[in-house]
Amino acid sequence: MKIGSIDLDRIKEWIASSLSLSLSRKEEISLVPLPGDVSTRKYYRVLIRDFRLPSFVLCYQRPFNEDHSNFLIIQKMWKKQGINVPEVFAYSGDLGLILQQDLGDVTLEESLSLSGSGQLGGATLFRPVLCDLEKRVTRGQMVLEQMLLVWNMPPHAYRHKFSAHRFCFELGWTWRYLVKAALGVSATKEYADRWVIESRYIGEYLGQQCFYPSHRDLHSRNIMVYQDQVYFIDFQDARLAPLYYDLVSFVFDCYLEYQPQFEQFIIEEFHRKMKKEFDQKLYRIQIIQRLLKAAGSFASVYYLKNDFRYLGYIPQALQLCLTYLVQENNLITTTKIVEKILNSKWMLHGPDSN
Repeated sequence: MKIGSIDLDRIKEWIASSLSLSLSRKEEISLVPLPGDVSTRKYYRVLIRDFRLPSFVLCYQRPFNEDHSNFLIIQKMWKKQGINVPEVFAYSGDLGLILQQDLGDVTLEESLSLSGSGQLGGATLFRPVLCDLEKRVTRGQMVLEQMLLVWNMPPHAYRHKFSAHRFCFELGWTWRYLVKAALGVSATKEYADRWVIESRYIGEYLGQQCFYPSHRDLHSRNIMVYQDQVYFIDFQDARLAPLYYDLVSFVFDCYLEYQPQFEQFIIEEFHRKMKKEFDQKLYRIQIIQRLLKAAGSFASVYYLKNDFRYLGYIPQALQLCLTYLVQENNLITTTKIVEKILNSKWMLHGPDSN
């Protein structure tokens, strides 16, 4: 048996050696696959008979440079800052392996849901889950405290940052995998030039803002609830971003049903603790960019990985996006496109109906 291109025995030997176990104990090590995300990374729970810790989590990915791994750099930096992240016990860049603390199976999504995870599996569309509002506010306060520790870190410590070009690139992804797919070539020809212009407007507006440290993908599946604390995971893409980037990702989490009371609470708490005035335009533009990007990403999973289940998250993302688009006079064509997608056969009856 292999994991990627590596023999399972080789991996067990590496785990035993990393934990100062005799190689003879490798037969006492078992690996159980864990549900992953849409990335190429694979995760396994590592169980070792009669060991001082009950389990670990092993991440397998492409080989990496240990000195330049953003995940390892951010993990060390955030842990020193007091941010809750998993411990890292061992890693091998040559093998593409990272042995981490096991934070259990309860994501923030699952801890808040009134009906179980939105990921039902099988041939079922994923749907945003309905949350217990009171519990969401309580957990939200905990997450916000961790987010504030991230925001208040010195920006010079970060190796990556967003740019106007990057924001435009992400909207180009949405055009390719969502707009063209839903509206067809003939319909999109009329909008192509204006989409580029309006995407550039969004990208340049966000790109000229003050930047702050961010997680980059802060949603309820990248937050674990462990021993009544919240922990951030999957922070390998952490970078500098506009002020509201993580905030918008967290409040407008596509995996959870939108709750305006929760948004109001988090926004008020954030500005009170950051001692900043609310910038309504920046907040609005960031919502539009983030939700368009998310909708495009969900569509791309269907076309690139033949997995239609994530399409179930697109309607809420676009409906919320439209709420803010209609307030922005410089994005009239983008508004029309989103309206057309929401009423298209592609959206109402599925991609195969086009």
